[in-house]
Amino acid sequence: LEAGQLERHLVAPRRQERGHVDAVLVGDHGLRGVRPHVPHGDGEARQRRVVLSRPVTRSPIIDTAGCLTEYERTLSRNRRRALRRQRRRLEQLGELSFEVHDGSEGLHGLLGEVYRVEASGWKGDRATAIQSQPDTKQFYTTVAHWAAEGGWLRLACLRLDGRLIACDYALEHGGTWYSIKAGYDDEFRSYGPGALLLREEIGHCFANDVSAIVLLGNGDAFKLSWTDRCIERRWLGAFRRTPRGLAAWTGKAGREVARRSLRAFKK
Repeated sequence: LEAGQLERHLVAPRRQERGHVDAVLVGDHGLRGVRPHVPHGDGEARQRRVVLSRPVTRSPIIDTAGCLTEYERTLSRNRRRALRRQRRRLEQLGELSFEVHDGSEGLHGLLGEVYRVEASGWKGDRATAIQSQPDTKQFYTTVAHWAAEGGWLRLACLRLDGRLIACDYALEHGGTWYSIKAGYDDEFRSYGPGALLLREEIGHCFANDVSAIVLLGNGDAFKLSWTDRCIERRWLGAFRRTPRGLAAWTGKAGREVARRSLRAFKK
């Protein structure tokens, strides 16, 4: 939910009947507009009750609305040098090319290539790749066809002499590019194909009026080497001050405390 949609979501009558509301907040607005304490008065104001909230993800976001050259100056010297060196080494092996497909043609074959490359290396070994589980593969395939019909699918491909060596399963909507599942051929790992692919995607977005790239999932060292900005998604639960609502709040609050304690113990 965006900030402007939050109030309507929380006071919708059909949701009030459940005693609580689950929502995910997107953006930097946090909890603005949500009051955790009950104000005096009647009507919708009394429906605002007890609020629980916790971060779900902090995804790095790259601003691509300005000048590509100026953006590249913000990258570390090591990153810029590595990109030049990696590209030079790969180009010594053959012709390097970059493509973005919207799924309007040859989608079945493209997805097969993307799934195979994304499963290369540690993702395949740990069974976290798209094609590791039939249900997961079916889900991403269904989403790809749905997004292609809507004009939102973006399959970014880095090829060496026609061979796919890095890919990104992404969506573009509302001027934002969402990087969902990226991967590379483990055989070319030492050449940094993932970094070269992302650099090509950034250039593509600057050139095609895409205002931002969101690297979905939490930030890691690789993602944060491209930007110092993140967009936060938070889970929010709003509970009515009724026996049913407060019972749900008590149970959920206890689980949240247990979640934090377990996380601290693992660290």
